[in-house]
Amino acid sequence: MSDMLVHDPLADHRFLGSRQVGEARWEVPVTPHLVSPSGGLYGGAGIAAAIAAMESVTGRPLRWVTVQFSSSAQVGDVLDVGVSVDTEGRRITQATAVAAVGDRVVVRAMAALGEARGDAPRGAWVTMPDVPEPEDCPASGFPVDTTDTFMETMERRRAEGPGWEDFLTHGARPAGFRICMWARTPGYDAGSPAMLSWLADMVPMAIAGGVGEPVGGTSLDNTLRMVERRRCEWVLLEVRPTATADGYGYGEAHLWAPDGTLLATASQTAIVRTWRLG
Repeated sequence: MSDMLVHDPLADHRFLGSRQVGEARWEVPVTPHLVSPSGGLYGGAGIAAAIAAMESVTGRPLRWVTVQFSSSAQVGDVLDVGVSVDTEGRRITQATAVAAVGDRVVVRAMAALGEARGDAPRGAWVTMPDVPEPEDCPASGFPVDTTDTFMETMERRRAEGPGWEDFLTHGARPAGFRICMWARTPGYDAGSPAMLSWLADMVPMAIAGGVGEPVGGTSLDNTLRMVERRRCEWVLLEVRPTATADGYGYGEAHLWAPDGTLLATASQTAIVRTWRLG
């Protein structure tokens, strides 16, 4: 059953390097492992910090969160993450979190957190892709230097779809295109809501694979919907680009435990930007 495996959000705070500075406030120093190759805060880090703070304040597991990325942060900045509880019911808490650097808002999050109902009906109507095990998949590379970035905290293995080296030569893909990759954060539970959000911020990569060009993206929003809670070393990311037009791209992801359990779904909007390689 979901929530039989209780996750301690303190593990997520340790991963992020956040420290509690008030009853409902955390500080997150922006270190190299929280930034993207472009030098700005990795979107997955922003949403993970908001989730960890809201789960700690409410004492309830995440069910849904959506975040808006208003600006960015650089190495040396300190995110001030404040949580407010908007409504608290018998089972559900509605909360918001704002992460800021000084007076500048970086991430704004809204979430619902709630207890499980053991007597509720259960079902899933999607199926995990049939892909090789992680140890049978090649490492997933990247076309630019990822030293001192969030990618050093994550191991990814390509299970289905093109690698970055193929994006540059094979042209646009047809409808139904997807990328599947195994991912983990070595030494940490990859199945917690914060870690799933950390791993799921991969829609821009799927958009690049779809258009067949070396493009990336700056996240405008990200939404995670939790389905099941499992402790996992590896998570399978099934990422599909939905569309891109007018310089904006859209996509969605399903996140799977190795046993085929659907852990969460995610969706994202990004500003599409061209990588300058070489």
